[in-house]
Amino acid sequence: MTYPGRLHNSSKRYQAAHPISQVRALKAVNKELISLYWDIGQMIIDRQEGKTWGKSVVE
Repeated sequence: MTYPGRLHNSSKRYQAAHPISQVRALKAVNKELISLYWDIGQMIIDRQEGKTWGKSVVE
C-alpha cells in the first residue's frame, strides 16, 4: 500500500473512532469565531459612538 493510501486509511479509522472529539473541536473553533466576531462588532460600535467612524477606522 502506498503512503497516501495508508494515510487515508489511518484518517478514516481515526474519524470512525473519534467522532466526539471532532464535534468538540468544531465547537471550540465555532466558539472562538463567535468571540472574534463579537469583539469586531464591539470595536465598530465603540468607534461609531466615539464619532471616529470614517477617520481611518481600518488602518
